[in-house]
Amino acid sequence: MMFILGGVKLYWTVLSIPLVTVVTYIGIWAAHYYKATYLHPDMKDVQKTYMSSDKTCFFV
Repeated sequence: MMFILGGVKLYWTVLSIPLVTVVTYIGIWAAHYYKATYLHPDMKDVQKTYMSSDKTCFFV
């Protein structure tokens, strides 16, 4: 579609498909890494967070 309507060379149109795929993969990986690292700090020390008293538990 970009080749026909936009006047973009076919080479750049075909090259954009893997480029968009790689950029999307990197974006998803970065978002997952951020979520796992910064939004779940309680998982770094399970003993301290969930097993500090007799009334707390950690189920897997």
